[in-house]
Amino acid sequence: MLLYFFALANVFSGFSDNKIIKNLKPAPNKEVYCQIFGIDFIYMINLDKRPEKWNLTKQEFERYGIKPYRFSAVNGWELTFETVQDVGLVYKPGMTPLMASRFVQVDGKIIGSPEYMTKYGQVYYGVGFSLGAIGISLSHLSILYDAYLSGFETIWVVEDDVVIYENPHRLTDLIRELDKCVGTNGWDVLYTDIDCYVEATGIAKRPDINCSEAWRNSPKFTDKSKIHSLFKKAPCRFGAYSMIVRRSGMKKILDYYMKSKIYQPYDLEIHYVNDIKKYALTFDMVTSPKEAISDNGRKCYSD
Repeated sequence: MLLYFFALANVFSGFSDNKIIKNLKPAPNKEVYCQIFGIDFIYMINLDKRPEKWNLTKQEFERYGIKPYRFSAVNGWELTFETVQDVGLVYKPGMTPLMASRFVQVDGKIIGSPEYMTKYGQVYYGVGFSLGAIGISLSHLSILYDAYLSGFETIWVVEDDVVIYENPHRLTDLIRELDKCVGTNGWDVLYTDIDCYVEATGIAKRPDINCSEAWRNSPKFTDKSKIHSLFKKAPCRFGAYSMIVRRSGMKKILDYYMKSKIYQPYDLEIHYVNDIKKYALTFDMVTSPKEAISDNGRKCYSD
């Protein structure tokens, strides 16, 4: 199975050790057929421990004749300590020391410990980072890597707690309209709603970027202006539960992670990606409700 993941590793930059790649998960037994014109494949992320979420959300899509592929999510709560160390940011000279989280192993259990960055070569994550958040990051990256190797040009990645407010087949016309508006090479990601119910203002700190308030709250990360009656800019936001991703976006995101590793949750981290062009709809088509149950921050399922 590792041969599958290393097959096109040299396509991406920053593959000196492949530690991210070796911890990705394959997506076997895909049936490739067009369900929404203009979208090559639809992946739905679902934990094996959460069959009820898969069944419920799958039924939402089946009402529109859409059958997403179930991607068996990387379960962060079952990761090895080696994986946690492999995929996290390594603190190096020249980085800005921040209050962060360091995972330690105590009596066979992996525990997050808040501490200030002091030791070069140590692996750190953002404050309050959870094992579940590592799992969701690896799940999204696994899908992007699989889609890129599969030759897909446009994919739809959804999580298993979304609700549908408008017919998803409208995406065919929306993608065409966005292509006309900004050009076929003018966008990498399209969110299928207005914004997360909790709005982000500016970008979170990361030790290897400019941590000044002025830069993190500059228009680059705060300009959410409309570019069309149907579309708005999405420079920074919470939530990665429903995203249309172009091939260009797949490569940009993967290139970033291969070089920079995981530090913040995936929905925040992708806003650091160099030259990534993200847009959102000006209405809610597919979104996530406030009451959605998540296992990212803490394990809510029963063993």
